[in-house]
Amino acid sequence: MFDDDKAGAILSLVNTSHSSNQQADQSATRTANTVHHAFLVYQAGLANVFAVDCSNIGLTGRNARRLIQGDFRTCENFARGLAAAGVFVHTAACNMAGDITNQPWTEDLDAQPFSDKFRPVSQVKTVGLSAMREALEEILENAVKYNACEKRVTNFALNLAAKSLI
Repeated sequence: MFDDDKAGAILSLVNTSHSSNQQADQSATRTANTVHHAFLVYQAGLANVFAVDCSNIGLTGRNARRLIQGDFRTCENFARGLAAAGVFVHTAACNMAGDITNQPWTEDLDAQPFSDKFRPVSQVKTVGLSAMREALEEILENAVKYNACEKRVTNFALNLAAKSLI
């Protein structure tokens, strides 16, 4: 049999070990629950905010996890809060009934019902190289027309190109 001192020491050791494991589990959970990319997704008369692994409106690699579903303003404000916390928030829509977690989404917000009520956080669009080349050529043409400094035009074009890739 144990005396009280030995029992107290063993109990203390078990509690310390349990506490350390609990802190490690909480730390791992916080890391696993960190959101880097999110989507505000409009769905007919309601909206959703999903945490995603990648910024993909298709299904490949998206691994969407719903954070909230509600009315437009509630979800828009929630998404704005995520953006303010440093999460990159995209906006999309899915005009399907039911659970849209594993359905394809679209960036064509104007074609959606109630789109006049949308207040998207951001709209990220993919720009192809040909579209970017056309935009850069237009910028350079306008720069020549207005006698802009070549270095300033180049910097402006590069900044514009970088922004369109985000």
